[in-house]
Amino acid sequence: KVLIIGIDGTMPSALAVARTPNLDALKSNGCYSVRGVTHPVTHSAACWSSFFTGVWGDKHGVNDPGNSFAGNQFSNYPSFFQRLEAANRNLNTLAFARWSPMLTAVPDADVKLSFASDAAVTDETCRRLTNSNPDVFWMLLLDVDSAGHASGWGPTVSNYVRAIEIADDRVGQIMSALTNRV
Repeated sequence: KVLIIGIDGTMPSALAVARTPNLDALKSNGCYSVRGVTHPVTHSAACWSSFFTGVWGDKHGVNDPGNSFAGNQFSNYPSFFQRLEAANRNLNTLAFARWSPMLTAVPDADVKLSFASDAAVTDETCRRLTNSNPDVFWMLLLDVDSAGHASGWGPTVSNYVRAIEIADDRVGQIMSALTNRV
């Protein structure tokens, strides 16, 4: 069973100053590295494509600063969802996000749902974790990235740091739903 919580646009330097008890707990009980964000391309489409395929943009072909998935080579570099499904067709896989192009371009999950807000993504994630037993579940929160676009990025930008703290609250809701399910 795997739950992957993505928080798009989160800078490690701002994460270090934000009050994030839920993310801190996950980091202390697992694995965390800032090295995954050191590749020179930081556009969401390119980065999430690298995450799903396991290769950089020079191979998967997604490098557009406008965040389109045009030119992708996903047939040559399939997502981990596709590889898991090929190995075991009985998996229950889910992908939730606010950004529908991401859901149509990369994850080949059984259930792919786009929502109007991070609150809705969180609510449905909690409902699914409480009432079902997915094998692989990826969900993406975008309010941190939106705050960065609106106010700027960095550890001194209060609106941006606050968005990270709100995302942390959402992570707490999700972890509570996961640990308290029947």
